[in-house]
Amino acid sequence: MGWLFMNRYHMGGHDTPKAYLYAEFTYSREQDDGGARGLKVLGSACAGNHVYFAAAQVIDDGKLGNVFAIVCLLRWNPRSTTGDHFGYKDMDRLTMCAGEVRAGRGVDHHRLAQQSR
Repeated sequence: MGWLFMNRYHMGGHDTPKAYLYAEFTYSREQDDGGARGLKVLGSACAGNHVYFAAAQVIDDGKLGNVFAIVCLLRWNPRSTTGDHFGYKDMDRLTMCAGEVRAGRGVDHHRLAQQSR
Protein backbone atom coordinates (compact mmCIF):
# COMPACT_ATOMS: atom_id res chain seq x y z
CA MET A 1 0.00 0.00 0.00
CA GLY A 2 0.98 3.62 -0.40
CA TRP A 3 1.36 6.37 2.11
CA LEU A 4 -1.65 8.00 3.77
CA PHE A 5 -1.01 11.60 4.80
CA MET A 6 -3.20 13.90 6.83
CA ASN A 7 -3.24 17.24 8.56
CA ARG A 8 -2.59 16.94 12.30
CA TYR A 9 -6.02 18.47 12.94
CA HIS A 10 -7.62 15.41 11.32
CA MET A 11 -6.02 12.99 13.78
CA GLY A 12 -9.14 12.80 15.95
CA GLY A 13 -7.67 14.90 18.73
CA HIS A 14 -4.65 12.61 19.19
CA ASP A 15 -1.37 14.42 19.79
CA THR A 16 1.03 11.73 18.60
CA PRO A 17 1.22 9.14 15.82
CA LYS A 18 1.29 6.37 18.45
CA ALA A 19 -1.94 7.56 20.07
CA TYR A 20 -3.66 7.95 16.70
CA LEU A 21 -2.68 4.47 15.47
CA TYR A 22 -3.64 2.88 18.80
CA ALA A 23 -7.13 4.35 18.38
CA GLU A 24 -7.30 3.27 14.72
CA PHE A 25 -6.40 -0.34 15.52
CA THR A 26 -8.50 -0.69 18.70
CA TYR A 27 -12.17 -0.91 17.78
CA SER A 28 -15.37 -2.93 17.97
CA ARG A 29 -18.07 -2.94 15.30
CA GLU A 30 -21.61 -4.26 15.54
CA GLN A 31 -22.43 -6.88 12.90
CA ASP A 32 -25.74 -7.45 11.10
CA ASP A 33 -26.19 -10.71 13.03
CA GLY A 34 -26.08 -8.82 16.36
CA GLY A 35 -22.54 -9.84 17.24
CA ALA A 36 -19.49 -7.65 17.45
CA ARG A 37 -16.06 -7.96 15.88
CA GLY A 38 -12.98 -5.90 16.43
CA LEU A 39 -9.34 -5.60 17.38
CA LYS A 40 -7.53 -4.71 20.58
CA VAL A 41 -3.96 -3.43 20.66
CA LEU A 42 -2.21 -5.40 23.39
CA GLY A 43 0.96 -3.35 23.31
CA SER A 44 2.75 -0.93 21.03
CA ALA A 45 5.93 1.06 20.57
CA CYS A 46 6.81 3.97 18.36
CA ALA A 47 10.52 4.02 17.56
CA GLY A 48 11.59 7.62 17.08
CA ASN A 49 8.35 8.48 15.26
CA HIS A 50 9.71 6.49 12.31
CA VAL A 51 8.21 3.03 12.89
CA TYR A 52 5.12 1.88 14.82
CA PHE A 53 5.09 -1.70 16.15
CA ALA A 54 2.01 -3.24 17.76
CA ALA A 55 0.61 -6.59 18.81
CA ALA A 56 -3.14 -6.78 18.18
CA GLN A 57 -5.71 -9.42 19.00
CA VAL A 58 -8.87 -10.25 17.10
CA ILE A 59 -12.04 -10.23 19.23
CA ASP A 60 -15.11 -11.96 17.82
CA ASP A 61 -18.28 -11.84 19.94
CA GLY A 62 -16.21 -11.45 23.09
CA LYS A 63 -13.99 -14.44 22.24
CA LEU A 64 -10.29 -13.77 22.01
CA GLY A 65 -8.77 -14.78 18.69
CA ASN A 66 -5.44 -14.65 16.90
CA VAL A 67 -2.70 -12.22 17.87
CA PHE A 68 -0.75 -10.63 15.05
CA ALA A 69 1.81 -7.89 14.44
CA ILE A 70 1.18 -4.49 12.95
CA VAL A 71 4.13 -2.56 11.54
CA CYS A 72 3.76 0.90 10.03
CA LEU A 73 6.39 3.28 8.72
CA LEU A 74 5.75 6.84 9.91
CA ARG A 75 6.43 10.35 8.78
CA TRP A 76 5.76 12.97 11.43
CA ASN A 77 6.39 16.65 10.81
CA PRO A 78 4.15 18.78 13.05
CA ARG A 79 5.68 21.96 11.54
CA SER A 80 4.91 21.05 7.93
CA THR A 81 4.00 24.09 5.85
CA THR A 82 2.09 21.94 3.34
CA GLY A 83 -0.28 20.52 5.95
CA ASP A 84 1.03 16.96 5.61
CA HIS A 85 1.87 16.67 9.30
CA PHE A 86 1.43 12.92 9.67
CA GLY A 87 1.72 10.01 7.27
CA TYR A 88 1.84 6.27 7.67
CA LYS A 89 2.32 3.23 5.50
CA ASP A 90 1.54 -0.28 6.69
CA MET A 91 4.25 -2.83 6.04
CA ASP A 92 3.27 -5.93 4.12
CA ARG A 93 6.83 -7.18 3.77
CA LEU A 94 8.79 -7.46 6.98
CA THR A 95 11.54 -9.70 5.59
CA MET A 96 13.83 -6.77 4.82
CA CYS A 97 14.73 -6.35 8.50
CA ALA A 98 14.14 -9.83 9.96
CA GLY A 99 17.85 -10.71 9.79
CA GLU A 100 18.81 -7.60 11.71
CA VAL A 101 16.32 -8.35 14.48
CA ARG A 102 17.49 -11.97 14.83
CA ALA A 103 21.10 -10.81 15.01
CA GLY A 104 20.24 -8.50 17.89
CA ARG A 105 21.33 -5.38 16.05
CA GLY A 106 17.90 -3.77 16.13
CA VAL A 107 16.27 -2.29 13.08
CA ASP A 108 17.83 0.49 11.02
CA HIS A 109 14.65 2.59 10.81
CA HIS A 110 16.12 5.14 8.43
CA ARG A 111 17.23 2.44 5.96
CA LEU A 112 13.86 0.76 6.25
CA ALA A 113 12.06 4.02 5.46
CA GLN A 114 14.33 4.68 2.46
CA GLN A 115 13.66 1.20 1.02
CA SER A 116 9.90 1.69 1.21
CA ARG A 117 9.88 4.75 -1.06
